[in-house]
Amino acid sequence: MDFGGINGITPSFFDELLCIIDEAISRLPGGCHSVIIKTPPTNVSPMFEAVARVHGLKIEQANGGEWVISRLVEAS
Repeated sequence: MDFGGINGITPSFFDELLCIIDEAISRLPGGCHSVIIKTPPTNVSPMFEAVARVHGLKIEQANGGEWVISRLVEAS
């Protein structure tokens, strides 16, 4: 996904986006899958991290600034 030209996103939009991402990731067979958001409108914030956790996902900011969203792996 590329958010180039977008100035910001609201928590409610991010929540809805994660519903779609969560569903898409859960349908993929095997292994760990992730979605990369290119040119995000802001840095990853604790608020976005919390919204992701509600969906069982994690969000991290890569060195290039992209957001990487993937399934949250719980320790056994």
